[in-house]
Amino acid sequence: MNKLITNLYSAYNQLNKQLFNNELPNPIITIQSNEYLPKSKKTVTGWCTTSPVWEQNINDKKDYKYEINLIAEYLNRGYEGTMETLLHEMCHLHNICNHIEDCSSRGKHNEHFKEECDRINLLCEKVPRHGWAKTTLSPHLTEVINNLEVDKEAFKIHRIVEVKEKKTRNVAPTHKYKCNSCGHEISSKEDGLIVICKDCNKEYTQIK
Repeated sequence: MNKLITNLYSAYNQLNKQLFNNELPNPIITIQSNEYLPKSKKTVTGWCTTSPVWEQNINDKKDYKYEINLIAEYLNRGYEGTMETLLHEMCHLHNICNHIEDCSSRGKHNEHFKEECDRINLLCEKVPRHGWAKTTLSPHLTEVINNLEVDKEAFKIHRIVEVKEKKTRNVAPTHKYKCNSCGHEISSKEDGLIVICKDCNKEYTQIK
């Protein structure tokens, strides 16, 4: 994991220099699971905080940093997939630092996000409920990331998705009985009951 983080920082710095004129601040890059995220957020592959959430003390001076997180389970997308997510979040960070609102509180990406993606040649598509949120690497960016000075072997790691077994529910059968005189029916979990109809004083017949 340390090797992966080291290479993520290296990739970030190189992409910052090549695509963002080295204007982005140095964030804290984290890898966290989506295990505790709500179901509506399970498809998110990463995020960038909208404000600095890390405090670092250097020589008694405080430095505040943004966070870029990559979801551990989606590292199984490999090197190119992880780089796509990193670039996606770097576009958000660029807009945040320039006071450009590119996303609603519910995560719907607007045209400002697409504009930044277009600028760095990151392909951006509009999807239902999430706006301009789907990004993919263009051939140009694929070439860019494949030429980065990083160890691509470090990206061959991901968190295993635990498959939870569905609990089987034993449902007791329901037995039906019918009065042959008035046609009234009743249901019971009990089999083989002897039931007398109060209206007709007739015995119910069990319906098979």
